[in-house]
Amino acid sequence: MPPRNIDSGRIIRWGKNNRFWIKRFEGGYVFGDFVSGLNTHAFDRAENEYTKAELKKVRERMKKAQQEAEIEQKNIQEHASLRAENIWNNACEVAEHPYLLRKKVLSHGLKNYKECLVIPLKDVDGKLWSLQFINENSEKRFLSGGKKKGCYFLIGTLAENAFICEGYATGATVYECTGEPVVVAFDSGNLKSVVEAIHEKYPKLKIAICADNDCYDNANIGLEKAKEAALIANARVIVPQFKNVFSKPTDFNDLFVLERKDAVSTLLKDAFKDHSANIPEGFALSDDGLFCFDRYTNQLVRISNYIKTLSFTKNNGEIGRLIEFRDYRNNLQRTSIKPKMFTKDGDQIRVHLISKGFVFSGNALSKRKLYEYIASSIPEKEATLISKTGFSKMFMSDLTV
Repeated sequence: MPPRNIDSGRIIRWGKNNRFWIKRFEGGYVFGDFVSGLNTHAFDRAENEYTKAELKKVRERMKKAQQEAEIEQKNIQEHASLRAENIWNNACEVAEHPYLLRKKVLSHGLKNYKECLVIPLKDVDGKLWSLQFINENSEKRFLSGGKKKGCYFLIGTLAENAFICEGYATGATVYECTGEPVVVAFDSGNLKSVVEAIHEKYPKLKIAICADNDCYDNANIGLEKAKEAALIANARVIVPQFKNVFSKPTDFNDLFVLERKDAVSTLLKDAFKDHSANIPEGFALSDDGLFCFDRYTNQLVRISNYIKTLSFTKNNGEIGRLIEFRDYRNNLQRTSIKPKMFTKDGDQIRVHLISKGFVFSGNALSKRKLYEYIASSIPEKEATLISKTGFSKMFMSDLTV
């Protein structure tokens, strides 16, 4: 709950790590969440209770209050950044700590400050914005006022591939088991912002997200947030699989502690293999379906079930497509799209897919985008369709690169 003294006109903060904020203006409040980036408002009265002139004035005051809150927030974060630099520069290098021993991982550039492990949070340009502290009892906290959204801790050096995960112990585990660089986002709520920042800075980087499997809670937030973040960069989401769940394990560090290195390495060995290749720009694909980006809202819009172009097909000199998709029962199917189906509006393609059990939204945007997606896909493989003796049906030969 917010504090009572919110009529001062100043920005008031509360909650864990002072994540929530609220500011009073004449006629209402602006409030938000520094962690999620929420920034919204509430008026003292319903909008239909104002005259047009009154509503215009209260909206102007609201906009001014939001701008003032943003400036104040940036000032708070800049001051926290300076405090973080000072603490980091005065902290000591660390090799051992009770938390590291408990998690059975090494220190990868961490420091010790007042008996706490210290982990820096930096943006894609390398600026230090905040710190995470982990004490001997594994209790975690962030530097008060520090910026977290879009900031991360990098283990290793970014090149072609990168894993992204929530906590340090998971990140260190994945790095030590695979040798691939790992981006630590610190929690599930920050995964999406970190993937956005990394993908924008390194658009060719292949990303795989090592999700926390919070399957013992009412909502599996770790997996849900990982899937949401993965759509931004067509990343693969990998979930740890356990032989014994008596201790309610959730992440890859739990897997490492319970089943050792091979269990982690085996699960992650194919993480970057041909997952997001040849997905046309403006689209995102996951097991949950095909999505496109709405340029007006900058949000993802679901088009259909999972569907992907595997290869071009050759038949009597004509070039078509081999399509893989999930039907209404979520079964994986394949079908060939003949060249003559590529009419202007793609109706024949949709009819063909629907006859096979394919499911899509059916509105005008989905129809247009589905056709655009299939027509603009440029797979790296080719397949030759051949006629099998005694049958009129066409059969596909092995795929060749």
